[in-house]
Amino acid sequence: MSLKPLGLLALVQALSLAPLAAYSENGHRIVGALADKLIEGKPAGATVKKLLGAVTLERASTLPDELRGEDKGKGNFKLPENPALEAQLLAFRDANPPSEVEDENHMPPSHHWFHYTDVPFQSPSYAASKVGKSKWDIVQLIPFCGRVLAGTEKPDNDRKITPAVAVVLLSHYIGDIHQPMHVGAAFFDAQGTLLDPNTRPEAKPTRGGNDIHFGATNLHAYWDFDSVESALSYQRRTQNKTSDTLTPRDWAIQLAGKEPANWKPDPSLKFEKWAEKWADEILPLAAEAHKRLRFLPQEEFDNRNGKPVLAWTAIEKPHPGTSNYAIFASKTVEIELNKAGWRLAAFLETTMAGK
Repeated sequence: MSLKPLGLLALVQALSLAPLAAYSENGHRIVGALADKLIEGKPAGATVKKLLGAVTLERASTLPDELRGEDKGKGNFKLPENPALEAQLLAFRDANPPSEVEDENHMPPSHHWFHYTDVPFQSPSYAASKVGKSKWDIVQLIPFCGRVLAGTEKPDNDRKITPAVAVVLLSHYIGDIHQPMHVGAAFFDAQGTLLDPNTRPEAKPTRGGNDIHFGATNLHAYWDFDSVESALSYQRRTQNKTSDTLTPRDWAIQLAGKEPANWKPDPSLKFEKWAEKWADEILPLAAEAHKRLRFLPQEEFDNRNGKPVLAWTAIEKPHPGTSNYAIFASKTVEIELNKAGWRLAAFLETTMAGK
């Protein structure tokens, strides 16, 4: 197999050994700003302000990704709006340093692992899968943060997740779990045949779509960035506005007045199980995101961290009678960002009740 230069893709893949952080900065800000609006004037809003000071949920939502800068060099992460929170976030990062170790039980865990789970999208549920889960995945960390806020997890825990850090992480992770590539993963053989590793252990992982080329980028990055920007561009066109007159925050405020369908949890379901329910809900979207594509055999590309990269290429299947992939992704993201914002607000209100 020949080595091929990847340009931008190689740069994107080189940024992390783990899947890239879900949704672009704009996507996370939409989720955070939407929740800001929904808890405004409520007890949860007052508690968030007490914990974060001048840092809004919109601002907090990007901080877990910004902590990756600290992985590359001490002193790269700064939060002048709240130096005390900066110190807490750095302590969190230091308690959960990045690791190249693949063993999911490695201690201490990497904070990169907290952003995703890699359940095969063929699995009927998160719980049903034997593959892709860990005690440090996003489905476990969301309730962990919730317990910190509810007071049932000690604030001086080994992960260094204080109540303020918990709010910051939730403002990001609840956006993450609504990105299909951060929940449902594809596994292949060398020929690009989709396999379920629960029954075919020889199946090879794709790192949440990072090792699937798609257009000028990879499938994970496409859902992080392209789909969000497409959704924003569509709103600007239909509302006859520009990037200056319809910012991510402006759109978030609009979404605060548009309650999404089927976003509320079952009233009998404890908050500790909400994230698992959300993961189960996103798995069929992850399945469709892959089933709309055709996959070519694995090739050797150059390179990540000085090593050749084995990856697959995805091509959109014909779509008679249905929307094309870009429209499907854009519409999916619009719905999921809205749900994530409403669910972030509800999760904070529930876990902070009585505070």
